[in-house]
Amino acid sequence: MNYKFLSKILLTSGLIYSALIFIIFPKWTIDDAYIIFRYAENFANQGVLTWNVGEPPIEGYTGVLWTVVLAGFIKLGFSPITISHVAGILMFFAGWLLLFLCLRKLNLPDLISGIILLLYATSPILFTHALSGLETSLFINAILLSFYFLLDAKETPLFLSLLFANLVRPEGAALATAFVIATGISKFKNEREDFKFWFWKFLFFYFFPALIYFIWRANYYGALLPNTFYAKEGNGISLDNLIDISRFLRTFFAIPILAAALLLSFEADWLWERIKSEWVKFKNSQIFNAFWGAIIFMILLVAVLARTHLLTNFSTRFYTPLMPAFWLGLGYLFGLGFLALNEFKNKKTLKYKLTICFFLVLSVYQILFQVVKLKDEMQFARVQLTLQETEHNLIGRELKNIIPPSEWLVVYTDAGAMPYFSKLKTVDFGALNDPLLARGNLSPKEKIDYFYLKNPGAIVFTSENKDKLEYGAEAESISNDLRFKNYILYKKYFSTIPNLEYHQFVYLRKDLYHK
Repeated sequence: MNYKFLSKILLTSGLIYSALIFIIFPKWTIDDAYIIFRYAENFANQGVLTWNVGEPPIEGYTGVLWTVVLAGFIKLGFSPITISHVAGILMFFAGWLLLFLCLRKLNLPDLISGIILLLYATSPILFTHALSGLETSLFINAILLSFYFLLDAKETPLFLSLLFANLVRPEGAALATAFVIATGISKFKNEREDFKFWFWKFLFFYFFPALIYFIWRANYYGALLPNTFYAKEGNGISLDNLIDISRFLRTFFAIPILAAALLLSFEADWLWERIKSEWVKFKNSQIFNAFWGAIIFMILLVAVLARTHLLTNFSTRFYTPLMPAFWLGLGYLFGLGFLALNEFKNKKTLKYKLTICFFLVLSVYQILFQVVKLKDEMQFARVQLTLQETEHNLIGRELKNIIPPSEWLVVYTDAGAMPYFSKLKTVDFGALNDPLLARGNLSPKEKIDYFYLKNPGAIVFTSENKDKLEYGAEAESISNDLRFKNYILYKKYFSTIPNLEYHQFVYLRKDLYHK
């Protein structure tokens, strides 16, 4: 079999498949992305990174870099919605290229690189995230870029890429911690005479810039961590989150890991002796550093996720940072297996052919499984697109036309598109953009009082019943308060999705309603 020709087919088919999917995939935007758009717009037009202009700054966005990039395009007159879609598609293919370069650093056979890259190109959740409007795809790129410079033994670019990752998402700090520990220990043990120079580069290109940003952020927002962290903070270890992570890994990597085990078992004894004979060389290699860096990063990430109340974890977006390490790890294990295959393919021809056959069958099964799963992602994106257009976006635009810009809006709980389009100062009862709700430990009564504190001109409630307001005990307590009698139901926006009870009730203060 001509593996080089087959690998070219795999590479080409993956790129063509991805391009075709982006043509037909719904051009959707998650409601949370409009939170970032609002911060970016305020920064572009008012020069402040905050939720409500004129109010104390709040850090309700996920990562500063994506917000600032969008602000730059807004300043140039572009729509952040359009830019997020274009950038998301470009980042998808940039991720493919970075993974390709990382696999080359592992010196893998062309067939293995082709299979790993096809696994990337057919991962259904990557299409969802590329068009969501969030920074998920950018963070995957930052991780792959850091892996590339780690494998390439480029210290200064590695520190800069880790700084880049740190600015894209808070989890970038965990990535930097992991990679610095792995490379620092290796440098100290094997090249102690160069350790001091390495340490100074770490301080100059990563630590001091990150520290300056951290001090600025703490001073600007008056908090050590983003408000989103406090809003999502859980109570102890969540067993449900750990089960969900294991389910995610099983979905995308169980079959490929089985394929790797098949290859490694072909001549396990010979392979083990080969590993032992080259252990010293391997232990001093960049691959070894990358291995430990990946392990530490995944442990840190899972530890954080296990203690977090994961809001808007659509398409398992909080778990996607685990994927680059698994793609590269699988590629390396496949490469080890092929060492034994190539060594004995002329001596054990039948066993060699059967192993290759089963390996390809398992790989094709996983790829076809991912292709089939794309249907679920497209359906999810269509539903969200419909909800945004018929409820959230529509409400935001209408409120802009009927509510004076000096009035306040309270949203319970999807405060993304409605504040963005209405341009009204907004109290976000989802707590992502409100430090008092996120970390004020308010009593139920204090929460109700806070709801009415600004004497809002408009209130929007999510309701799971189209006939009456129904969205949990807290929403019921707020609407049963006597102050709610000062508001009149203006309009109901019903979900047009079959069997989805997710509606929006808009209330106006009496004086505004009568006007």
